[in-house]
Amino acid sequence: MAERQKNGLLAVGEQTAGPAPPACDGFAAEFTVNVIFTTWHGTHAALRKASQWAHCLGARIVLWCPQIVPRQFSLTAPPVSTDFTEQRLRSLVMGCCADQEIAVRVCLCRDVEQCLLNMVDVDSVVLLGGKKRWLPTQEQKLATLLYSHGHRVLFIPTKENVPATVTASERIRN
Repeated sequence: MAERQKNGLLAVGEQTAGPAPPACDGFAAEFTVNVIFTTWHGTHAALRKASQWAHCLGARIVLWCPQIVPRQFSLTAPPVSTDFTEQRLRSLVMGCCADQEIAVRVCLCRDVEQCLLNMVDVDSVVLLGGKKRWLPTQEQKLATLLYSHGHRVLFIPTKENVPATVTASERIRN
């Protein structure tokens, strides 16, 4: 029985030890939902979906932002400071899910794919947002790459012609 509780499984008649959100029927689990920064609109949509999951499942959200550093710069001295990038990402987080605590991780790298494969644990839940087209976009290719390396990937399609900061009432007027 201790092994089942360690893995997060419940036997018939068991209940969770901690309080669960009321809409979740008592099945709270502690895990991490990884959101990969792709575009502002795509990341906004992925963060909203991750926030819904995290609220119900008691999960932590980690926003990963691979920042490419050109070869002429040292990896320790990028052309755009990581503090500036983190500040911009935190404003995005506050705009879409202010009630959640989200860890922001900026990774300096030369290659986005290798950076994400090294940083995100295998067999983890990953959310990506972006345009969905019949010819694969960069976001779709990244989702396919992560899936092929053993991650559980959910791609959130977005409509990029509507700004992420526009409210529903403003969209209707336009």
